[in-house]
Amino acid sequence: MLVGFIFGIGIDVAVGQLKHVTGTHVTEVFRRLNENPDSETYPGLVIIRFAGPLYFATANALRNKVREVATDVVPRVTMVLIDMEGANYLDLEGSDMLNEITKNMKGEKQSV
Repeated sequence: MLVGFIFGIGIDVAVGQLKHVTGTHVTEVFRRLNENPDSETYPGLVIIRFAGPLYFATANALRNKVREVATDVVPRVTMVLIDMEGANYLDLEGSDMLNEITKNMKGEKQSV
C-alpha cells in the first residue's frame, strides 16, 4: 500500500504562467512556481497537477494538498484548477474525493 501511495502522489503545485512570444503567436505554458519564481502569477488562482492514479490510497493526499494551498493564504484563493491530464486511473474513492473537494470549496466560496 505504501508503494502505491508513493507512486500515485505525484502532486505538483504550479501557480504561474510564462508567456513566450514568437512573432504574432503567443504560447502559454504553466510551470512550477518553486522552480520558476519570476513567472507571472494570477492572484487567487492555484493550479494543482495530479499525475498518477487517483484511488483510495491517494485520494486523501489530493484533498490535503488542496486544503494546504487554498486556505489561509494571501492573496485569498478563489479558484483551484486540478490538472488531471496525468491521472491514468480513477476509482470510486477518487471520484468521491473530487466531489468532496468541490463541496468543501463551494462552502468556502471558492471554485474548482
